[in-house]
Amino acid sequence: MPTLFFDAVPLWNAFMNLSSSRQMGMGLGAIPYSEISAWLSENDIIGFEDRERHRRFITFVDHKYLEIKNAEKPKG
Repeated sequence: MPTLFFDAVPLWNAFMNLSSSRQMGMGLGAIPYSEISAWLSENDIIGFEDRERHRRFITFVDHKYLEIKNAEKPKG
């Protein structure tokens, strides 16, 4: 886990919890929007601004995670 500001820890935990719901196939897939939305609802994140803040963080971290994982793949 990277060093985080205290207010980012719950968002990091959300990303970690949702990571297992990513789709696998020919490669590592992104966390589905529907899974993020379901997680937000299940965790009573109801205000539009709060939902968008969580969604943006999770999507951003997921995108960076996929960039790192894809860069680790052997070329060829």
